[in-house]
Amino acid sequence: MAKKKAQRKDRVEGAEAAGAVKAQGASWINDFVRYLKEVRVEFDKITWANKKETVGITVAVLAITFFFAAYLGLVDFGLTQVLNLLY
Repeated sequence: MAKKKAQRKDRVEGAEAAGAVKAQGASWINDFVRYLKEVRVEFDKITWANKKETVGITVAVLAITFFFAAYLGLVDFGLTQVLNLLY
C-alpha cells in the first residue's frame, strides 16, 4: 500500500513538473525581453573609446599588419628563390 502511494506521488510530481515545463515554454518571450534589457544595462556600463583612440589603434593595427605581410612576402620570395636554385 505504501508502495502504491509512493507511485501515485511520483506521478503527481511528474505531472507538476510537466506543467512547469509548459509554463516555462510559454514565458520564453518574457525571458527574451528580460535578456535584452540586461544586455542594454551591460552596454551602458562599457567605456567606449573616443575617436582619437580608435583612429590611433586602427593605424597601429594596419601598420603591424602591413609590416608582417611584407616580412612574410620577403621570406616567401627568398625561400622560392632558394628552392628554384636547388631544383
